[in-house]
Amino acid sequence: MSLSKDLRKTFFLILSVYCCWALNSLAVQADETLLLDTVFLKNGGVLHGTAKEITENKQKLFLVQTADGTLIKLKRSQVEQIRKPTDAMREYIQRKDTVPDTVDGHWQLQQWCVDNQRRDPKLQGRREFHLLRVVELEPDHEDARARLGHKEMNGVWVHWDHFMLNHGYVKDGRGVQRLPQAIAMHEREEAADMLVTEWNKKLKNLLTKIIKRNDQAALAEFRNIKDANAVPALMKVYETDSRLDAAARQQIIDILGQIESYASQNALVKIATTDGSLDLAERAVNALQQDHFDRDRIVGTVLHWLRPSASSTVNVNTQVNRAAWLIGRLEYQGATKELIEALVTEHTVPTGAASGNMSLGQSSDGIGFSPGKKKQTVVRPFQNRAVLDTLRLVTPGGVDFDYDEVAWMDWYIRANTPGAVLVGRDQ
Repeated sequence: MSLSKDLRKTFFLILSVYCCWALNSLAVQADETLLLDTVFLKNGGVLHGTAKEITENKQKLFLVQTADGTLIKLKRSQVEQIRKPTDAMREYIQRKDTVPDTVDGHWQLQQWCVDNQRRDPKLQGRREFHLLRVVELEPDHEDARARLGHKEMNGVWVHWDHFMLNHGYVKDGRGVQRLPQAIAMHEREEAADMLVTEWNKKLKNLLTKIIKRNDQAALAEFRNIKDANAVPALMKVYETDSRLDAAARQQIIDILGQIESYASQNALVKIATTDGSLDLAERAVNALQQDHFDRDRIVGTVLHWLRPSASSTVNVNTQVNRAAWLIGRLEYQGATKELIEALVTEHTVPTGAASGNMSLGQSSDGIGFSPGKKKQTVVRPFQNRAVLDTLRLVTPGGVDFDYDEVAWMDWYIRANTPGAVLVGRDQ
């Protein structure tokens, strides 16, 4: 990384100003306030001085003598807190007054501050004061620079926070340097997660009222859900709540259908392609056919399921047929090539399992083995009936080549060649 001459000067100037400001302000603090009482007022004000409790006209008061000798009387109701100097700070001042003004002297004292900052958090600031004095005495002291957050760039030491700020980075709530856009995105995600958590609680409460009390107001509220943030909670209930019967799950599908979002669309696709009940799958498909859902995106979600790897288990073959069935129910013609390639798919099955036609929702059973014997598998082809049915549905009448992928692909190429004459097998 290279820096322009002007930019290097800017960084160096920033660093110089920072060092001077820090050294001066911390020195003043050490001289004037570190061994004084700190009085925090309820109105937000802060006083430094010597505070003691007095009684005047039978009333308890605080008498504060500030650093410049001013006497201030305060009612107890005006004072939030009085903080006395700690033993650790008194010990630090004694050490500071005797420390030699050398690199080694200030380095040892900053380490003492690290070791004792639990006794007084203010020692963290004092540590920085001594680190800054170290680099003032020895500008290339790498350990001190590192602890101050400085980095060397092209021979110039710069404060890393200033460098990152100059490049658009800011610190998030955990002190990590990030772009504002990334912080905003993270905050939105956290807010969305909180809404999902709230919906989980709300749905649980609504269902308890509906199931146990037959609460009609709760049922009406449940049926009128249209917030996309409720989708994860609705799917969790749909998939895991054992209290729900088929009618209740139908109601959830209808609710998902009225929520106009990609989240609800994906949830309905999942139900349509994985639910063991074909009636519920059919209801999900009907919901997906509404205008506010994106048909191209729906098909895109399941298109890759048409060509699972050969190492997939035989149950994945059900997904192939379900995906094809969904494409057919949507009468989507843009997936013809993928359907042709999925007419026959290969899957890993137990030895002895039969291959053949696989229709919607069907899967092969494995063969039992005697204890102690290793289960044997083999890759076998499966003809997918739902894929063929969908192909027949989305292609012109008279075009039918059964499970002959070569004939289908030959027809598909000719169909997409300008000026070609299209014929079916019976012509």
